[in-house]
Amino acid sequence: MNNILMSDLNILCIKDGKPGHEKQTQALIEGINHYRSVNTINIAPLKNLDSLKAFVFRTWPTALSDSEFIPDIIIGTGHSTHLSILAAKKSFDAKAVVIMNPSLPAKLFDGVITPSHDGFAPGKNRLTTPLALAPLVESNPNQELGLFLIGGINKHFHWNTSVLIDHIHSITTQHPKRHWQLTTSRRTPVDTLNELKALQKKIENEGTGNLTVFDVNDLSQNWLIETMAKASSIWVTVDSASMLAESMNTQATIGIIDLEEKKPNNKLAISRDNLIKKELAGVISQERYIAPPENSKPLNSQMETAEKLLSLLNL
Repeated sequence: MNNILMSDLNILCIKDGKPGHEKQTQALIEGINHYRSVNTINIAPLKNLDSLKAFVFRTWPTALSDSEFIPDIIIGTGHSTHLSILAAKKSFDAKAVVIMNPSLPAKLFDGVITPSHDGFAPGKNRLTTPLALAPLVESNPNQELGLFLIGGINKHFHWNTSVLIDHIHSITTQHPKRHWQLTTSRRTPVDTLNELKALQKKIENEGTGNLTVFDVNDLSQNWLIETMAKASSIWVTVDSASMLAESMNTQATIGIIDLEEKKPNNKLAISRDNLIKKELAGVISQERYIAPPENSKPLNSQMETAEKLLSLLNL
């Protein structure tokens, strides 16, 4: 109870249960907490009919976990949260903040946060970020450890296993004293995983033996964040937007493994080019190699975003 009374800002987080969405919400809360003491309560979205009733009658249908908790800000990420955010805004007379572009008119929200690659310009109630928001990774890089984060089939790029294998082999050969760990993702095709395991055997036979391939299905929930925190160099396939955003919040040097675009200038390609132009990441493709910049610092865009948001909301 005392914790609530001492809190500077009360934040109601409406979460849809999707890890990628919840990480963005978590990142924004971390940013706000850097400037203001916060107390948070997490709830699931209401059903659409209940949200509409709450919006019209300005009465939240369920009790929050503490009757004295009055939200100052409502935050949600994902389409299923949008109606509930607006209903809570009306019920509690609070500020409504949505992360990612809403399916409802943006003007209904007090704050809208979108990555710049979505093509929206900053405006009256809109803030843009270099990448999707991601939590800070408290890292202590080990110069002898590198990490590959591999995506898979996606709508923006052609997936080419043989080209991917060539790039990974090239990087491990360039850095023979660094041991590389590699994880797939839920989108990685089975044949790609098999080829990666074959590459691991090939590298062992070459005498280097500096690549270990992991199937994401065999890893613990905390493996990725723990390994990212220790890696001194991280290479991410260009299709893996969330893993790239998380990597940029470590102290590792960051490289992007490029793929052939299905359509020119898709939003992930725009993000890639912006990071390279700003010398925040390197890239490897069939046409070019740009080494990852040394002495990288965490991007931590959630800090700047939170500061701007608090100013926007007059809080």
